[in-house]
Amino acid sequence: MKVNKRILIIGVLLGLITVFFLNRYISTLNQVEEAAANSFVDVVVATKSIPEHVKITEDMITIASIPEDAVHPDSIKTLDKVVGGISRSEIINGEQILSGRVVTEDVKATLSYQIPDNMRAITIPVNEVSGVANYIDVGDKVDILVSYEMEVIQPNGQEKAIPYTYTQLQNIEVLALGGLKAPIVEGTPEELEQTTTITILVNPKQAEVVAFANINGQFHLTLRNPADVDINELQFYSTVNFQTYKER
Repeated sequence: MKVNKRILIIGVLLGLITVFFLNRYISTLNQVEEAAANSFVDVVVATKSIPEHVKITEDMITIASIPEDAVHPDSIKTLDKVVGGISRSEIINGEQILSGRVVTEDVKATLSYQIPDNMRAITIPVNEVSGVANYIDVGDKVDILVSYEMEVIQPNGQEKAIPYTYTQLQNIEVLALGGLKAPIVEGTPEELEQTTTITILVNPKQAEVVAFANINGQFHLTLRNPADVDINELQFYSTVNFQTYKER
């Protein structure tokens, strides 16, 4: 009888221990499930396939919640960081939008991505004088003067080369300064180096003017105040109207 009582007590104790550890196990499972249910992150994904080199609009993307362990380290979390950007390569429907796949104003990119629609970038040569002594910076606006030598028939019937200067383009934005800079004097500090080229933003018609001027004329830039956007009506200046210089 005593032996049976002892066995009963041991059985009860083992049962209690089993229930305790079973409850702990079930509680742990519940915590894991809750953690898994809560471990979702909002990311931007494509709602349709986006070809490369396309401006991304709101209808192309949305916010989706995906498991945290499936989130790419470079994924973008907010729509405003994508809308208006340009796709570097094709983005598949449902794919996470990665920062390296989209070019925006906040991302350093090649010059081609900085050119607005229907505009062109073209480069012109400058020196210390024609380039306003290296004071021109990216984002500045300039006027572009070009001097030509034109053959004019004299009263005696002979041809004579007469210099003419035209203000051919006004309020033109500077996109970039020459990537390679030539020192004014060998061994001078970098901040004193003179840019030898300037890249400007023009429309296709203006690009033709700049290309022609680059072959046939000499450039001279004038730097504008950022708030001054007026376009002046100008003709030309040369020895033909030299006497008008005081009126200018």
